[in-house]
Amino acid sequence: MKNWITVKLGDLLLESKINSDNPDPNKRLRVRLNIGGIEKRPEIIDKEGATKYFIRKAGQFIFGAQNLHKGAFGIIPPELNDFESSSDIPAFDVHDSCYPEWIFYFFKQGNFYLKLEQFTKGIGSKRINRKLLFDLNIYLPPKEEQKRILDSIGNIEKKLVECKREFSYQIDLIHDLKASSILEGVKGELTKEWRKSNKPKESGYDLLKRIFNQKTNKPSKQKEDLFSSSTGITLSEPLYNIPTTWAWATLDDISDFISSGSRDWAQYYSNQGAIFVRMGNLSKESFKLRMENIQHVLPPLDGEGTRTRLQAWDYLISITGEVGLLGLIPEEFGEAYINQHIALVRLSEIIRNKYIGYFLLSTVARSQFSEPNRGIKNSFRLSDIRSIKIPIPSLEEQVVISEKIESLIVYFDQLEGYIKNNIIDIEHLSLSHIEELIGNPNEGIRLVTFEGLNENKINLFDEPHTSSEVKTEMNMKLEELLKKNGKMSAVNLWKMSEYSDSIDKFYEELKKLVEVEKKIIESEKGYLELTK
Repeated sequence: MKNWITVKLGDLLLESKINSDNPDPNKRLRVRLNIGGIEKRPEIIDKEGATKYFIRKAGQFIFGAQNLHKGAFGIIPPELNDFESSSDIPAFDVHDSCYPEWIFYFFKQGNFYLKLEQFTKGIGSKRINRKLLFDLNIYLPPKEEQKRILDSIGNIEKKLVECKREFSYQIDLIHDLKASSILEGVKGELTKEWRKSNKPKESGYDLLKRIFNQKTNKPSKQKEDLFSSSTGITLSEPLYNIPTTWAWATLDDISDFISSGSRDWAQYYSNQGAIFVRMGNLSKESFKLRMENIQHVLPPLDGEGTRTRLQAWDYLISITGEVGLLGLIPEEFGEAYINQHIALVRLSEIIRNKYIGYFLLSTVARSQFSEPNRGIKNSFRLSDIRSIKIPIPSLEEQVVISEKIESLIVYFDQLEGYIKNNIIDIEHLSLSHIEELIGNPNEGIRLVTFEGLNENKINLFDEPHTSSEVKTEMNMKLEELLKKNGKMSAVNLWKMSEYSDSIDKFYEELKKLVEVEKKIIESEKGYLELTK
């Protein structure tokens, strides 16, 4: 690598500015973040004449001027040849001495592109400073060696994809095991041995009668009458066979209150105040609230929204869009509210535990969520929530089931975390390997700011300086150039030589003069000169 010449990135890139005389909104491209590739932009209505567009060609290097440091760069694929983009997404022809993929991996290696954020300027929309970008140094080996290295990188990334596919498969298996464990729990399979040695104080039937009595304040009814609710659920309508000490009920049978939030909360948004739980705070894989993105509200004290002020042990279920997302309000959560897209299920105080939450996560509940979805927005009515069928064991068994499921989930989550860490490790390993193959002569890069920056005086990187004595003769033999100009950097020697149009021929001749004929030597500062 130390024998490769170093050139400026700007020497290898020539911006393409082929005007599009008849801009076509259906042929626009975009560059995805996180090295996600180049793709056709979704069709949107452009303002006529507002933006100038340029035709892009397959094989050109392209990046987003505002998001290069976020991984928005790549090579235009053949299928997007003659597509268009604005000057905010510039494209470049790459010099014949360099493969476009060499430029691509120069930025990708070791996530080097992330460091380019220091080359951006602006307050809201930060754009890359091209002068600083094109002043980056890049190694330029012979094209034959570039090809060999790029093939090696291709093999590395192929193996990476295979490893990630296998890890992804393992994660899917873990998710299946988690779902199976929850299903076994709510079917009574996990507590089969427990029931043999434990006799609960009351059966599921007795528990339901006690809840019913508390709700109605009436004398106990017979088991059969208990299920003659407005939902029409009866003992003759089980979803599957359950232990004899269990009973089927509906969510309405075991709840004190089921409703949805009110509308028009946006007018009460604030940076402080009560927590406003939205669908983004609910989850499909858990009933634990996701609190990474919290909105606060300051509602009026007498507003309609106070009707659904949340309490500890309230279950939340999304009823529009992605139906069936869940959340459980923990103890000491504080003042909080929901909107009309979320249903609130407040269980009877007798039965407030995590068993109901695990059932709602089960595939049995999921199938009930998907059955009555209606309309364009995939809505779920409160009557549908009330009629969800649930198997009810004794309270003691509900606690045991919850504990067994919870311990299994903790174990499965640990396994999944271990696998995800392995994915991160192999990604870092592959990036490090690519960095070793490509090399980066910008290791001396340091942070810069743009306040008072005089770009003509800043020297960001260690680099060989061009001798002021270099003459203007071009297309000369290497020995003749060194004889006329004395010490020269490898890149200037190449550009001024008769081999300026072929990096491979230059390397071949230089290698002969250095290693075979020993007419050229490398000085301490990296310059080339004739042997004395």
